[in-house]
Amino acid sequence: MSNCPSPSTNELFDAPSVSDSGIWVECEIGDLQKHHMIMMLGNDETPGQPVNGYRVARNPANFDSMPDLCLTDGKSLITTKFVFCRFCYKIYSKNGGQASVHRRECEIKEMDKKKNNIDSMGETLIGESSKGKLEKSTIQHIITKYILKSGVALNVVENDAFKDLVFDLLNINYNLSEDCFEKIMPKRKSIRDLVEKEATAAIKAVRDVLKPEILSKMASFSCDFGRNHTDFFCLKSSFVQIVTDQNTNRKSWEMKIYPMCMQVVNESSKTSVFVAKLIQEQLKNMEITNVNLNDYFLIADAAAYNRKAGEDHFITFIRCAAHMMNIIADRTTVPYSKSKLSSEDKSKLCDVRSTLKDCNELMKNIKKKFYIRSQLPKQVQTHVETRFLSYKKVVDSVIENADVLLKFKYMMEPDLADDVTKVSQNMKTLRSITSTLKIFDELCVFFQSDSIQIHVVVPCVIGMLKHFEAQKLSNDETLRSLASAAVEALRFNIHDLTDFHCLGYMLDPRRPQTLQADIDALKVDLDLKSRAQNALEKLANILNISMNGNPPSRPRYDSPDSFLAKCLRRESPKMSLQIEYNHFLTLQSHLEVEEFWPTNEHNFPQLYNIARKVMGIVASESSTERSFSLLRNIYRENRRKLECNLLEKLFICYELSRTN
Repeated sequence: MSNCPSPSTNELFDAPSVSDSGIWVECEIGDLQKHHMIMMLGNDETPGQPVNGYRVARNPANFDSMPDLCLTDGKSLITTKFVFCRFCYKIYSKNGGQASVHRRECEIKEMDKKKNNIDSMGETLIGESSKGKLEKSTIQHIITKYILKSGVALNVVENDAFKDLVFDLLNINYNLSEDCFEKIMPKRKSIRDLVEKEATAAIKAVRDVLKPEILSKMASFSCDFGRNHTDFFCLKSSFVQIVTDQNTNRKSWEMKIYPMCMQVVNESSKTSVFVAKLIQEQLKNMEITNVNLNDYFLIADAAAYNRKAGEDHFITFIRCAAHMMNIIADRTTVPYSKSKLSSEDKSKLCDVRSTLKDCNELMKNIKKKFYIRSQLPKQVQTHVETRFLSYKKVVDSVIENADVLLKFKYMMEPDLADDVTKVSQNMKTLRSITSTLKIFDELCVFFQSDSIQIHVVVPCVIGMLKHFEAQKLSNDETLRSLASAAVEALRFNIHDLTDFHCLGYMLDPRRPQTLQADIDALKVDLDLKSRAQNALEKLANILNISMNGNPPSRPRYDSPDSFLAKCLRRESPKMSLQIEYNHFLTLQSHLEVEEFWPTNEHNFPQLYNIARKVMGIVASESSTERSFSLLRNIYRENRRKLECNLLEKLFICYELSRTN
């Protein structure tokens, strides 16, 4: 250690000045003058702490190699006869023999202190920060929460990379020791117990929410079957719940969809009885008993067993609107033999189907050619059968990349180059196809939202029919044929619109008044008012609401009231459900369904419950179908031995973490 630079005069007298070697402080030791540098060697964490009347400073030098307390007069360093303890900062005479003994005692005390940080409650202190202590239970909670939200396997806690990640993230705010962290990192069994505990609590929370909604008959069910290494049955429940805006204090309805189960099924032949049995069993598992499925709706795809289950065991079957749009779109581009289209339209649809096939094959082959695919401005999308309207995305990709495909045609093999030429010659047909499918794609995406209720299905279907009827007059032959096929498919699928679709539409205060006129003009057999009335009467019977109410009671003259009170008593008759409904039909409001009904419950107290039950029917079971994609994160091939009980708990926690 050579001479150290001296600070300026201002630094000497105004405040301690930090340098690389220590801190300039005011001190009085021996014959040294004031305002000299003190260097406390070692790695203490509290520079400037008062010690015996003077201040000490942190220095990165090694304590063992230079144990002395060093002073400087600004020109040269002076080694004194004093040494200090880096644990408690006590000063001892170097030649007194006490310093080394004291340092050993302090070191032992420090080691005992770290060792004794494990208290009787089993929680381990491994670091501190301004936010407080970090304990073992905190790490366990963090990892448990991660597993429940991600669905990863429990053995992640034994993965070295995962341990390093947890350590590095926690070390941002806490001073951790790697040795200590490794010792208190939770094991798989302890995490498994915590996962079971948290998952059980989550299922109880779901049960507590669903039970009153199901017992009050306000909930509906949606289900689907899927496969991921094995067959699964997924069940969810939907209903509307009142929420209040904290800023405006306005009430509104919010659609809620809660998972009920993701169950492994071994039944090879699915039947309507099998579907009803699965739902009844799951209700019992959730401690919801004495439930008659005939008081609820079933929302599902158009599989025969789902349809029959809804018709035989529930109020009715509600077809998923997203699936409906996809099926209608498929029928629009396929020349069915039993179709009532003209021979010209069928011939044109054959060309459409052939063009779609060529387009799809071209994109599949290009995806195999990296040197071409890498040049495309948009990722090439291949037709995947499980996706709604995926072939439209293929057509869009070809149209957007047509110029690039032709540009690189000279680099392709002869067969692939011929495919590009063939598709490019049918570009007009492709544009007509994508123009037609755009409407189906837009509505399909719209209905897949979890917040879309049943009341919007009828106007959308009738609006599409009206659009394609007008498009049948187009000058483009392909558009005319596609429009004719779309009209036929729509008219066929209108039969899937139930009385409750019509009632949902009639209970919308913003319903367009011209819709029935459009229906009549299109010659569709759909009387909205009569169909809605049928649904209203059926729901009134289920909810034990009298349609016409009871006549007002006559005053009792044998009552103990005075004669004057009897004469002046006025009893307003209770408005019946039918009167409420008729009165509601005369209203026009600018409010959406979600805002109108919560704020008008007092005006329509009986019709309110009918509206709440109908609006609790989600338009699509897409939420249930999406669960099978998420299931891959929970149930993978290397987890086939995962207990079904734990699988269901993980699924429900995983779904809740996504929706909340």
